[in-house]
Amino acid sequence: MKFYSKFILLGCIFILINCGRSDYSISPVEIDELYSIIPENLLNSKSICFTNANNEETCLEVTTEERIVTKLTSEKNEEYKAKQLHIYMGGMLNNRIFQLSILGSTTLHDNNDIISGLTYNSMSHMNPSGISTSINVVFKNSELFRDRFTESVILNGEEYSQVGLRIKDELSSYNQLYITKEHGILGFSDLNNEIWVFSGLE
Repeated sequence: MKFYSKFILLGCIFILINCGRSDYSISPVEIDELYSIIPENLLNSKSICFTNANNEETCLEVTTEERIVTKLTSEKNEEYKAKQLHIYMGGMLNNRIFQLSILGSTTLHDNNDIISGLTYNSMSHMNPSGISTSINVVFKNSELFRDRFTESVILNGEEYSQVGLRIKDELSSYNQLYITKEHGILGFSDLNNEIWVFSGLE
């Protein structure tokens, strides 16, 4: 009788510990919070366009993909499944292959904390330095861990607020990147550090 009592007690403790804990080895960690700062019309568009100070326009082809990958938890190295979001915007600029991207992923910790992040990136595949400019936006349990959208800037004569930005003074090209929740990628600098600003979606 004592044996059965101990067995029931252990079973109850196991249920309490695991109550509310999702089995991410079967169902992947979702990335819904990442979509909260990506404009829906960007996800449904074929191309995104930008103009420079001379009102010249360039358009980049948009491709969007969700993937499910197998990863390891940070401490115990236990396998779990997680969704990833890949948004690529590519084309020719300054006679070079140029690409903007928004990449989203998640990390599951053993205490069931979920750290999700978006990386906004600007680069040329023919950039001699091989260096890109990027901005990271991080969520912890669906809350913004650090708000990047706090700046006001003037780009090509137009003022924008609630902007995230990255300026790498040490780079001679592709050294500026600007993001917002409304536009996704608001603007960037090219090979000659000319600024291109979002003008529309197609």
